[in-house]
Amino acid sequence: MRSRAPQQAAQIYQTADQVAEVVLQTIQSEDPPVRIRTSPWANEFGSYKTGLDPNGKKQQQMVIESFLADL
Repeated sequence: MRSRAPQQAAQIYQTADQVAEVVLQTIQSEDPPVRIRTSPWANEFGSYKTGLDPNGKKQQQMVIESFLADL
């Protein structure tokens, strides 16, 4: 098990530049998602929790329709 730890850690961790690249692409997007993941590992790790609405747009639309439609 210990022999896998360094290899697994190398796949999990990202540099600040790698994260910043994803964040900047999202900021510059015409229709940015509500939530983003910055790596394939993060996407896989979070998929169980957010599998039905991976980018958050469905929940965002529900909030708009439920609470902000009459404004």
